[in-house]
Amino acid sequence: MLIAFLAIALLAVVCQALGILLSSLANRIEQAIQFLPFVVLPAFLPSGIFCPVEAIPVWLRPLSYLVPPTYAVDACRSVMLKGWGLDMIWTDIVALIMFAFVFLALTVWSLKRKKG
Repeated sequence: MLIAFLAIALLAVVCQALGILLSSLANRIEQAIQFLPFVVLPAFLPSGIFCPVEAIPVWLRPLSYLVPPTYAVDACRSVMLKGWGLDMIWTDIVALIMFAFVFLALTVWSLKRKKG
């Protein structure tokens, strides 16, 4: 259970970093709120939350690996259904950490660019 919690906690950090990035790109609060439907639905629909990635059309599957929830869902399913440990899902964990670093780096860049 702790390993599944780790994957979900990392997804929360990634989503938080993405939220801060989108907020830094917006000029007003209303703009930040309008980003939500354009980011959340495209990020969660192809991620395998509602149906497995294998059930997604072949032309859309590569896009599912560009969104962070895919890796968290894969890690949680592997832990909960297959009983895998950290040694089997480490690639998903590394992918989530990389998404967090990329989003945070882009946020810092965006805020520095806005400030100066």
